[in-house]
Amino acid sequence: MIAALLRLWKRYRQAAVWAALGFAAFFGLFYALAPFLMEDLATMARDVGGLYQKTVGEAFLARLLLAALCSLTVCLFLLLGFALRRRARGLLWSAGALGLFLAGGALARCVLLPKALAMLLSILRDRFEPRISLLDYLLFCETLILIVAALFELPLALTLLHRMGLVRAQSLRANRKRVVLGALILLAIVTPSQDMVTLLMATLPFWLLFEGSVFWLGLMEKRHA
Repeated sequence: MIAALLRLWKRYRQAAVWAALGFAAFFGLFYALAPFLMEDLATMARDVGGLYQKTVGEAFLARLLLAALCSLTVCLFLLLGFALRRRARGLLWSAGALGLFLAGGALARCVLLPKALAMLLSILRDRFEPRISLLDYLLFCETLILIVAALFELPLALTLLHRMGLVRAQSLRANRKRVVLGALILLAIVTPSQDMVTLLMATLPFWLLFEGSVFWLGLMEKRHA
């Protein structure tokens, strides 16, 4: 076991060093930008009296987590592009994956997240004043944005599985109910608040992307028929 790990380390040592240096560089960049990103997300909570810190170092921890999450995301896409650098189509796939991820994140930040927060914070507000921890609030926002952004990779994932011969448009249509039900169960587990409204808001993009992907795969099959 140890010998196998040592062989892997010798083989990928240079790549691991460059990955660590890249992560450190992006972490420093996003750590500097984190206050602006945190302030942007906090604007949606100003109508409830702002946010508060439960502990002395909560703001520092929230800043670290945000910087680490952004850095890890960027590094993953860079590693994908590096792995596919010798294939023109591979670079297009990497650029497409990044574009879809950013589109999903923008949709979550600008549309889904404000509506979800407005609905959740309005519940029993006439009896109980909302007081939200900074870290809890940012984790909620970041988790929802990340989930929706990841869902936007569905078209590329299904296209890749289709090219590998693992899925067909007809089979996806026939199992539409099972796929949507499975997505609902999975999203019910990973969504930050587990409430029905947030769950439906996260499921709607998935359903639209799924239907669009099935339609696209059907066109591809007709073209190659």
